[in-house]
Amino acid sequence: MDTSPHPRAPLPVLVAILAIGAFTTALNVTMLTPLLTAIAADFHVSTSAAGQLATVTATCSALTGLAIAPVLDRYPRGHVLGIEAALLGTGTVVTALAPTFGWLFVGRILAGIGGAIIFGISLAAIGDIFTEPNMRNRMIGFVGTAGTLGAILGLPLITELRAWLGWRWAVAAMLPFASVLLAGTFLFPRTISVPPSGHLWAAWRSGYATVGRSRASVLLLAAVVSVALIWFGWLIYFAAYSEHTFQTSARMLSIVFLAGGLGEAVTNNIVPPLLRRFPARTVITASGCVVSANLLASGPLYRYSWTLFAFFIIGSMAITVLFFAVGISLLDSLPHARGALMALQSAGFDFGGALGAGVTGLALSALGSYVAAFMLLGLILPLGFALFSIASRRAAPAAATG
Repeated sequence: MDTSPHPRAPLPVLVAILAIGAFTTALNVTMLTPLLTAIAADFHVSTSAAGQLATVTATCSALTGLAIAPVLDRYPRGHVLGIEAALLGTGTVVTALAPTFGWLFVGRILAGIGGAIIFGISLAAIGDIFTEPNMRNRMIGFVGTAGTLGAILGLPLITELRAWLGWRWAVAAMLPFASVLLAGTFLFPRTISVPPSGHLWAAWRSGYATVGRSRASVLLLAAVVSVALIWFGWLIYFAAYSEHTFQTSARMLSIVFLAGGLGEAVTNNIVPPLLRRFPARTVITASGCVVSANLLASGPLYRYSWTLFAFFIIGSMAITVLFFAVGISLLDSLPHARGALMALQSAGFDFGGALGAGVTGLALSALGSYVAAFMLLGLILPLGFALFSIASRRAAPAAATG
């Protein structure tokens, strides 16, 4: 890890800070889900137009990750997390106070840059701290569960705040978490164990060349993009779909989010034992089949408001298995450059998220139906199946872990 001789806090405290970072970035990614209809009504734009705020956020996050990933291991983890947290807090303030729809885009750009690689840095730091694979995977599950809590506790909180105080106060709920993360980063060491050498530009090119030479890493990164495309496209428009199709109340939507989040929390801790028992390719393919079938069933099967629980819980749990199975395999594929890999994972996730939000928004505008848009995502997913299977088959370290 980025340690000078001694860390400034015990390892459990550092892990707790990383968990707070995962919670914060997950809330930043998903917080627009229950706010789209309120924002669209306030600024007199369509829901699909408001959904492009998520596209912009994810695009800026992806570009940030791509720009910094190759040189990320040259800097202390605490420094990078501190800068990210400060930018995320600034973007949240701008979003909450935005006087026009254009200022909302400014705020989400800053929030996208600020939240770009928090989760990736958290996973890389866990990989640095825990060298024993089983313990490391359990800690990844713990940090992943903290990220899931951003949905379990965060989305219901955001939904209720929107109902009681308006969407601006709901956005502002991010600030305490970003502030705690920023303060916590000062407990991390401020130097790295191996000082960087050589020019920054040469290190940037070398970092990308290192990752590019690993076929398994490249394929797994492509798999990350695929799963993020489906995840974002479905999640960003789920609340609007529920409200328009079933006229669900804010209270019921909060309960649905809570149920799905609890399912994700359980799933985060199931993935490591699954990978010990079964090959990663098997886990990824099976969970991908469930995701695709669930989306394709949105029309013929999920026709009543109470079926939203099954739709959201099944989708959340299956997509979580996909994401973490691919992520753990990626962490093993190139151990000496895990900072760069995890930043690229964050960039790939955000890039896929931007594609997902954009593709689903366009499908919604063209088809005029949330169900049709979701079913389209279910048809797109099998195209990523080949990437998941090929990547898992090529990733020898991941196969050994599995």
